[in-house]
Amino acid sequence: TETETETHTQRKRDRDRDRDRAARMSMNSFGHLFAFTTYGESHGPGVGVVVDGCPPGIPISEDDIQVELDRRRPGQSSLTTPRKEADKVKIFSGIFQGRTTGAPIMMLIENKNVRSQDYGNIKDKYRPMHADYTMDARFGFRDYRGGGRTSARETVGRVAAGAIAMKALNEICGMKVIGHVKQVGTVRSEIFDPDVIEKNPVRAADLDAAKKMEDVIAAMKPAMDSVGGVVEVVVQNVPAGLGSPTYWKIKSEMAHALMGINAVQGVEYGSGFEGAAKRGSEHNDEFYFDSETQRVRTKSNNHGGILGGITSGENLILRAAFKPVSSLPREQDTVDRFNENTTIQTFGRHEKCVLPRAVPICEAMVACVLLDQWLISQAYGHHVAKVAADLSGKPVHDAAAGVGTTSDKGKGEAERITNDGIPGSVAPPAPARTAVPPASGSASGGVCPFHAILHPVVAVPGLVMFAAVGVAGYYLGRHYAK
Repeated sequence: TETETETHTQRKRDRDRDRDRAARMSMNSFGHLFAFTTYGESHGPGVGVVVDGCPPGIPISEDDIQVELDRRRPGQSSLTTPRKEADKVKIFSGIFQGRTTGAPIMMLIENKNVRSQDYGNIKDKYRPMHADYTMDARFGFRDYRGGGRTSARETVGRVAAGAIAMKALNEICGMKVIGHVKQVGTVRSEIFDPDVIEKNPVRAADLDAAKKMEDVIAAMKPAMDSVGGVVEVVVQNVPAGLGSPTYWKIKSEMAHALMGINAVQGVEYGSGFEGAAKRGSEHNDEFYFDSETQRVRTKSNNHGGILGGITSGENLILRAAFKPVSSLPREQDTVDRFNENTTIQTFGRHEKCVLPRAVPICEAMVACVLLDQWLISQAYGHHVAKVAADLSGKPVHDAAAGVGTTSDKGKGEAERITNDGIPGSVAPPAPARTAVPPASGSASGGVCPFHAILHPVVAVPGLVMFAAVGVAGYYLGRHYAK
């Protein structure tokens, strides 16, 4: 009948509308068990983040988070954007009496120093190498003020989440995340000295190279140009056994995290792309048993602390390549949203190099991945240790349980980079792993102080998550099959 035909047509329209809306959804969340969702735009009232899945009992305060935000905030030196933002964080939930409760942690950072008028005359023009055109293609509508959601201002929320992750990692098993500017233009650091990173405006781990990098960046302003470079992140005291051999590999999760940062053009770990030019005989990292720490080590670290997608216990070494800043005050050819050829000059408070402020952002994303993977490992860590103990007839090391006391050997000393520029390849011995009993619940052996709490806390939500995904997939499949 005519009524049935109209009803069928309306249902089809509704399905098409829902499918179109689903296709245009924006992904704003990151992580599996330790997850966060950022919100806000560059020139909106503020930006922030909601962190979910943080272990309970971690001591954290606004001051702890502010330390990391201050390292990222604009206007901190002559090498960064002159935009002045205090970036003061306000925590609204998830913290009680100075410790995390396990509930979602909501944080807000207000935008105080916006100048939207700088973008009025170019609102219809597509800035070269920016996301203006692709945002129009994706959503059909965009906030042109400072890039809106695509602005690096969004990374404030990531740094806030990362500050919590870094505090948790340090409390749980002594992991330490250290980022530094490895390269600006063609100038590269040759020394890895963590103690000098915060003592120069570039955040390089080599003071001699830092001065040259500073000169390169300063030369960009009169040239009306910009320069890119590389940020390196080294993670110390990483337990062996984090990650998976297939789709949740540590290397793929890290690539996902770092490639999601604005202006990142590429990610590598260990020997990276340089390793492709080596022969296997010179690239292989030979194993040996360290009697001092009672664990398996490697003589070099071309693998960057990752083998088969799983951490080996050596230092994690990751690098992210950043492109030059795209906003230039010189005239460039472009197209407007009406498909007319035109020219553009981008005036405003733009940086000439993003590297100094990118360091805490990279550190934050690496920390979030590691805490997420550590939580995932807790869901089956004891079971894996028990199975291995049953098969071998003796207690084994439980990578998921964390590490024991940390070693201060070599702390505060400049470390000459060896093994083709890879820090950590001839590093001080990592802390010994704490042995766990062959069966959980035994009175002997040491475990991470949070392990007993987190084992059920992580396992149950994990099963619920997979069940929910399955149910949602079933009903969505039926809906679109109609």
